[in-house]
Amino acid sequence: MRFSARRVAASSPSSSTCRTRQGAPGSHGRACDAEASVSVPFATCVLGGPTDVHVERLRPCEDCATFRTKRTTRQLCESCGGCGVAQVRLEGGGDVQWRPCPACGGAGAVAEEFCHTCGGTRVRLETADIRVSVPAGVGQGARLRVKGQGHSMPDGTVGDLYIQVDMEPHESFQVHGKDVLSRLQLTYLDALLGSTVVVETLHGAKRVQVAPGTMHGDVIAIEQCGAPGTEREGGSHRAIVNLELPKEISNDERKVLEQLRELQRERERTKKTRASRTR
Repeated sequence: MRFSARRVAASSPSSSTCRTRQGAPGSHGRACDAEASVSVPFATCVLGGPTDVHVERLRPCEDCATFRTKRTTRQLCESCGGCGVAQVRLEGGGDVQWRPCPACGGAGAVAEEFCHTCGGTRVRLETADIRVSVPAGVGQGARLRVKGQGHSMPDGTVGDLYIQVDMEPHESFQVHGKDVLSRLQLTYLDALLGSTVVVETLHGAKRVQVAPGTMHGDVIAIEQCGAPGTEREGGSHRAIVNLELPKEISNDERKVLEQLRELQRERERTKKTRASRTR
């Protein structure tokens, strides 16, 4: 069964107080809430999708009911003598008052033996793997809440599960808000003359047009190829141009490039001559 997860703010009171310590519910906030962390693939964080979460949570001890039917014998509380109350002196040496006996909780008797499974706590630690649906656009460190998948207490109280997301890095992509960033390697000739290239995105390979005169560091945006959303709110894939210059060229290439350089110099001389005549 897959459970839906909802993103919660990092400053949410519940999200910062739901912890377990040594197999017992935390002492802050809702003690029945539980925490877990999960490593989520990059594409799942951006696009959304299912992921499995390993959870440790408390459940009512089933053996306690059987134990109570077998061990019904109870002995008189030695601390209060069976009356269920005890005298407690107030702080500062004040008057003595009657309070429920701390040894038996006011029952006047204690069980001769505790449940061997839970030691009398009435809960046991359970480990489980549950599948949750990660919403699209989840970033590193995001906190997700899954209702009703936290600790389950003997009194019937059921808490929520809070999941800390650890986004797995991608070898080619980075995320910025709802946009996905990547590097686009271009030769100097493709950048100068323009070209059609293929860009890999999380939505598959896309053919894009490189405009003539594209510079190093220019960004080519591919709309609706980032995190899903509406037409106005969906993210884009942004390819950042990385201009490649060859370290070695052939003799024929050198001749052509030298001719091109001479043409550029001639064009600059012509521009300067025209500018001087207009003064």
